[in-house]
Amino acid sequence: MKAGTADIAMGHLQDRYGVWGGLIVAKKMKARGRKASSGRADGGRRPTSLVAARASRAVDALASDFMRWFEADFGPAEEGLACLEVVTSLVAAYFEKTGAVTATAFEPGPLEDLLGELADEADDEVTPLVVLDMLHRYVDFLYGTGRWSGSEDDYAQVHALVGEGGPLGSRGPVIHVPSLTEDEQAESFASLPLVQRARALLGWLGGGRPVTGTGGLRLADLEEAAACAGERARGVRKRSQEALAAAADGGYALAQSMWDLPLLSRLWTALAAADMVQIRATKAVPRATAERFLTGTASEQLEQSRALATEYFSRVVESDLGATPGEAAVAAMKVGILAAAASETPPEMARLRAVPDHAPEEERFMARYVVHSALADLLWLTDVGLLEMDEHIRVPPALVQCVGAAFKDEFDLTMVYL
Repeated sequence: MKAGTADIAMGHLQDRYGVWGGLIVAKKMKARGRKASSGRADGGRRPTSLVAARASRAVDALASDFMRWFEADFGPAEEGLACLEVVTSLVAAYFEKTGAVTATAFEPGPLEDLLGELADEADDEVTPLVVLDMLHRYVDFLYGTGRWSGSEDDYAQVHALVGEGGPLGSRGPVIHVPSLTEDEQAESFASLPLVQRARALLGWLGGGRPVTGTGGLRLADLEEAAACAGERARGVRKRSQEALAAAADGGYALAQSMWDLPLLSRLWTALAAADMVQIRATKAVPRATAERFLTGTASEQLEQSRALATEYFSRVVESDLGATPGEAAVAAMKVGILAAAASETPPEMARLRAVPDHAPEEERFMARYVVHSALADLLWLTDVGLLEMDEHIRVPPALVQCVGAAFKDEFDLTMVYL
């Protein structure tokens, strides 16, 4: 696949799946180039030379018209050529499978079978999406320019197959959960700042503490609670100039509510969501699961640690769910980054920051906002040990299953246990 394929795949998947889809393609493209069957639209099967030559001639006959059509609406010539390269490979596989001799029509049944085989045989979850997207462009070209030679019914079924409602188009990322022993997982979780801080906060909570009407801790308790969560802060009713100056000199924050403190508030809500703390009308008390987390067997402590990490991942994303389209895009971007960071080929920070460069000019501002906001929010995960961010972004192996568990339903993730 030519270098331009990365750009076209990113651009088209951004159109159809949002910035998330473009991000995953950008992350995967380099890795696919290292594998023998990577980027091949035939899923690794090589048609005979005669069939391949026939497919090449059939597509080449349409190439100049396709290029003019493509450049008018979608992108530069080199991207159109990369699209045709993928289509030619797919057409060759289709000819081999069906004995067809024309590249201007497809039968829905055999094509669906071929795409299913591609999905099963691909080295990664992105290659089928790239192929499907480029085939979608090609089918649109055939029909839109009057070159489709099949029936109207076949076109309707093929277009539904390769369009947004197609079976491959609805698939989210695949999370491959590494095989680790229970001892390896327990050691990894025990070393997390998140788990250590949760232990400290639950120890401070004791038998229970008063809460406000919003479910947060009282101002008088914020300094001690925040210290458990890794923050230096004091609760105040008003932020006077004198108090702000003293806080600056002392290196602590002034909070008029627990919700002003991101580390404490996220840990607090994660503990509640993991059923370790019950928030009542006027008091927060530990649940029985908190005792298992603190003093239970090794398996019980590990189970509760997983639950806590899963809920903490959710806390970093859920604030952007269900609001404006921009906020929803930020949420999807964060999940896309986490899914990519949980893979064997973690995304490069430079490539993530370059994602807006591939967006249409009129959408570039929003794309920059989405990427910047997502990366800024994910930094909070590094503070508690759930994410590593340097030149690459990585999820530690023991935490990969927590990413999958946190987002598999909302974002249609698939979990595969190795």
